[in-house]
Amino acid sequence: HVIDNQHLNSSTKIAAGIINPITGRKFVKSWMIDQLLPEALETYREIEQVVNIKVIHPANIIRVIFNEESDRHWERIQLNDSAKKYIVQDPDISNYSDIIHPIFGYGELTNSCRIDMAKLIEAYQQKLSKDSLISFEQFNYDRLSFDESLINYSGLKASRIIFCEGYKSISNPLFSYLPFQPAKGQAIRFELEGFYTQKMLRHKQFIVPMNDNQFWSGGGYQWDDLNENTSNEFLDKWFEDMSEMIKMKPKLIDHKAAVRPAVKGRRPLLGNHPTHKNAYIFNGMGTKGASLVPYWANHMVSYLVNNEILDNQVDIKRFEP
Repeated sequence: HVIDNQHLNSSTKIAAGIINPITGRKFVKSWMIDQLLPEALETYREIEQVVNIKVIHPANIIRVIFNEESDRHWERIQLNDSAKKYIVQDPDISNYSDIIHPIFGYGELTNSCRIDMAKLIEAYQQKLSKDSLISFEQFNYDRLSFDESLINYSGLKASRIIFCEGYKSISNPLFSYLPFQPAKGQAIRFELEGFYTQKMLRHKQFIVPMNDNQFWSGGGYQWDDLNENTSNEFLDKWFEDMSEMIKMKPKLIDHKAAVRPAVKGRRPLLGNHPTHKNAYIFNGMGTKGASLVPYWANHMVSYLVNNEILDNQVDIKRFEP
């Protein structure tokens, strides 16, 4: 049974859901991407079948090469045999060539995609509601009690409880000791009149095509002022970056903010409470949740159901007080 506050304040609902195999200004392979990607695609395809929607949107990513140093990093990753399946040997920027300002160079990534997380969440909530497996309410920790074999929450009894609360876990009395480093980010929906493409562009800002001839952009890491309030400073900087990137002026459609559940060490948090052994956490996916969650969710299930040992990289025992 799921207890959900309608995903209020959720960073997942405003994220683009990008699965990007090679990231960062130094063009490095995403952590565990060779294992994560096939599991993610298989899981999302299964979800598409279960709730009868489309959430996987394959899209290559055009990567801007800013200067000679950036070019050296790009050349290095091209020589990495394990990365070659993610790299297009002859990048095609024809979609963007008419609107983008000239720059040093370009690369192109393949086997990348966007997962429509907001649509997925809404559809799965509806399925759970139809099956009477979800309660839409704010979780109240004071109503939770434990005995040797059961947890009890407002009369609902279960053998285990798993907390998947995003950055709100910093207020969870059971798991607030974990080294969360929440980071506020902001997301923008916009239009480019008369222009549309299937490819994503990673420049100073991301340009990510959505389903409705609109685009998504966003990011940012703000470690204080952890709330869902948008800022004019972010928006002004975004417009400034866009004017340096492209010749068109974007038309703003929407602007939102949320807080990501980033964590020290940038590795997920899985496991059970050191005292209350039937209380668990599944969290800390940060900015790469679309690729990380399916793999680690299956890992968590194997741990819960088959008594498999948690991977040391994600086991919260590494942070036990």
